[in-house]
Amino acid sequence: MESLTGPQAVLKAASCILEQQPLTQPVRVQFQVSEQGIILTDSKRKLFFRRHYQAGSINHCGLDPLQRRWRKDNEPSRIFAFVAKKQGSSSENVCHVFAELERENSAHQIIGLVTSKLLEPQRG
Repeated sequence: MESLTGPQAVLKAASCILEQQPLTQPVRVQFQVSEQGIILTDSKRKLFFRRHYQAGSINHCGLDPLQRRWRKDNEPSRIFAFVAKKQGSSSENVCHVFAELERENSAHQIIGLVTSKLLEPQRG
């Protein structure tokens, strides 16, 4: 995502994914948030096994600014993402984009958790 951060990084990453033909195949991951950071686990190991993003590297988490939806089985799902510093770089960021697939783990709940545990303490 180059040096983009915040909603601009989410907008660009979501646009890249939604404009791909054929559309990217989603990979279900476990999304864990703690005071130490975010851990993504791909239990089926389709793309990776586990990735950890340290709390200090995460600089944004939010919904797609255009409020676009991912369609799964004709059900629209909110798109959200987090932006973190790219490992080994002082100026580049990476943006991970997700779709809300389970109502009990809503995008708003996940964003709220990331904000309260990781982003608000950085601003403190």
